Amino acid sequence: MNKKNITYLFWLLIIIVQAIWIKNSDGFYFIDDSCHYNFNRHFLETYTLSTDAWHRMGRIILFAIPAQFGLTGVQIASSILFLITIYYSKKILDIKNVRYSEWIIPVIGFQPVLFNISYTALAELPAAFLIILSYYFYIKNKPSSVMIASSLIFLFRTEYFYVAGIYFLIYAFRKNY
Repeated sequence: MNKKNITYLFWLLIIIVQAIWIKNSDGFYFIDDSCHYNFNRHFLETYTLSTDAWHRMGRIILFAIPAQFGLTGVQIASSILFLITIYYSKKILDIKNVRYSEWIIPVIGFQPVLFNISYTALAELPAAFLIILSYYFYIKNKPSSVMIASSLIFLFRTEYFYVAGIYFLIYAFRKNY
């Protein structure tokens, strides 16, 4: 099997497993998933509560519309974001000329913690996506896109503010505004 066929096989495998996992889901992932889902679902009725710091506005904006289609809507939207995160991870490895870059698909796709949050309303996955996207833009030498993507991370996980700070320091040191 050549690299292209293996890549397609890995994509197909992760998509099938995700679909089966969502279809057979018996409810929410533990931790805060049900609470986040309910705040997303009832965003307009609980606007003042939904926009405070604990709820992280980025997650509300991202999942409010999918939540109107029920838990499955959020799970599908989150899974799509998960697949896009894997896609950009693979692109980074391809740009860096890493051999066997196609293996990043099952490595990330079936990593237990990431897989378990790949169909939730939690804020960790969008934050991970923005970190990956920031680095992708960094290696493509797109400073404005890096700063925008890394600054948006704060809307999902406030403790990840340092990512934007690191890129800011890199560009400030290089005098690349």
